[in-house]
Amino acid sequence: MLGRINVLAHGNSGNRPIIADTLVEMLNKDLTPFVCQKGSVGASGDLAPMSQIALLLMGEGKAYYKGELLDGKEAMDKAGIKVPGLKARDGLAAINGSNLLTAMSAIFLYDAMRFMKQAEIACAMSIEALMGNMKPYTPMLHEIRGFPGAVRCAKSLSQLFKGGDLYEARLKVKVQDAYSMRSAPQVLGAAHDALDWARTQVEIELNGVGDNPVFFPDEKIILTGANFQG
Repeated sequence: MLGRINVLAHGNSGNRPIIADTLVEMLNKDLTPFVCQKGSVGASGDLAPMSQIALLLMGEGKAYYKGELLDGKEAMDKAGIKVPGLKARDGLAAINGSNLLTAMSAIFLYDAMRFMKQAEIACAMSIEALMGNMKPYTPMLHEIRGFPGAVRCAKSLSQLFKGGDLYEARLKVKVQDAYSMRSAPQVLGAAHDALDWARTQVEIELNGVGDNPVFFPDEKIILTGANFQG
């Protein structure tokens, strides 16, 4: 819902401002539309699930309010939100985009980035337990190769090792450890790079205008295309 508000805020969707204002009020008052978790193919945006949000704008559908699932009109009334109704292009402007799948992608990415941090912690603990050589995790080694994810991972591991006996070279270690240990920054770094690319795509979608047609009021033109494509 926040993603759709951000689309409408660009002013290129041909809707009345009250539509975006009502969605903002729904968010602020913690009124959550009842939306199916499955059923969108993403090809023509998320028309089916987004339509279930738009039903509230007509006083229909269902929504959660204060932990209770209510009919749309009742939920809006209890929250003190006026039902704006739909006119002209309001309906299509409220539903024609990939906001559900983008929101889900953002949540998955957030979880994946947390898992990456946990993977680095587990990696550092394993290397410590196996008395690993610290040299493969020196950031300088990875900076000269150039992959950002590997550099990032090496810096994270070095920070985790910092202050320990191995890091301070107080213990005797092998000249070189097994690949599974010393290639950790390269392997985890590749995952970091992939997630960074995915994050860039999701952020572009979250902050762009996913709609069709798209209105350019200053230029007084309307362009049709497929900016809803998920």
